[in-house]
Amino acid sequence: MNKKGILEDFRKKYGKDFVKAYTAVKRKRVMKVIYKDAQQVFWIVYSPYRRRFHLVVSDLFCTCRDFYLNVVLRKKRDYCYHILARKLAEMTGMYETRYLDEKTLQRFIIELYINLKYID
Repeated sequence: MNKKGILEDFRKKYGKDFVKAYTAVKRKRVMKVIYKDAQQVFWIVYSPYRRRFHLVVSDLFCTCRDFYLNVVLRKKRDYCYHILARKLAEMTGMYETRYLDEKTLQRFIIELYINLKYID
């Protein structure tokens, strides 16, 4: 199946979450972070609604409330829209990549932690 067909399948399966995820990808709010020569990879997805960054690890974890409540606890869906955005970004190649070394990792994590807090 081609990329367009896969996107259409995602749209049908995930509905409004697909729209939110695809919008995040198109608006360049998805970043792939590579640490130490690709030994560790994680993703960051910016959420303008909550004005915060979400840490995404593959299809396994996201720091958003929706992931915890509706994916983990209630088992209502397979993914939150941030994980869908990561999948779509990787599939389309529409993401920014940031490479970190030991020197910049600590500063990046501190900045990320500050931004993971909700802004009320």
